Parts: sequence; structure tokens; C-alpha cells
Amino acid sequence: MSSRGGAFRQMVGGKTLGPSHRRHRKILRDNIKGITKPAIR
Repeated sequence: MSSRGGAFRQMVGGKTLGPSHRRHRKILRDNIKGITKPAIR
């Protein structure tokens, strides 16, 4: 569980290193929560 979440965070973190990381941060956060919830369950 923790290892998977870390991998997702690293991938997203690298992608959010853009100029509009603030805007993507909110969208990515929602996407991660929605994807990780069903994937873990």
C-alpha cells in the first residue's frame, strides 16, 4: 500500500514540476485519491 502510494506520488510530483503545478496539483490530487481508493480495495 505505502510503496504503491509512494510510486504514484513520485510520478505525479515529477509531472507537477511544471509552470502550472499549482493548477495541476488540485486535479492530480483528486485523480490520485479516486484511482488509489478503488485500486487498493
